[in-house]
Amino acid sequence: MSGKVLDIGCGRDLVVPHAQPFDLPHGDANYIVRYLPAESFDCVHSSHCLEHMQSPPESLAEWWSLVKPGGHMVLSVPEESLCEQGRWPSIFNTDHKWTFRKGTAASWSPVSLEVVELVEKLLRCEVIEITVQDHGYDYSLCDEPKPVSVLYVWGAIDG
Repeated sequence: MSGKVLDIGCGRDLVVPHAQPFDLPHGDANYIVRYLPAESFDCVHSSHCLEHMQSPPESLAEWWSLVKPGGHMVLSVPEESLCEQGRWPSIFNTDHKWTFRKGTAASWSPVSLEVVELVEKLLRCEVIEITVQDHGYDYSLCDEPKPVSVLYVWGAIDG
């Protein structure tokens, strides 16, 4: 994450020390283009913020518009089965508005979004990797074996 980096929803914990923060005091991330110019960042990062947006497809498109040609976006969202553990509305975070899954057509969640489909709709986007991170996860903690809590998504704009 070099160059000019934007960290959306970071609170006080920036992804890298030189990142520009964007959180509630800076404005509404649902409509981030009201506050920041298009194609102004080499990298846009967001960890566990997209599930709080009113419309993830629209918010994600706005976030993506901030990335310069040749730049990258790195997202982390909670995987629905582990994070919410089959319960909706969320009993773990009452502000969660959406759940996310990777590569499955069906979901137990009434507000589920398939992350591959979501990211592939972004214009000029080449998806580099979408992966479920479960290294060190103890699957015995769930009632049934389920995917892990975090999906990482990397994308790049064609230069």
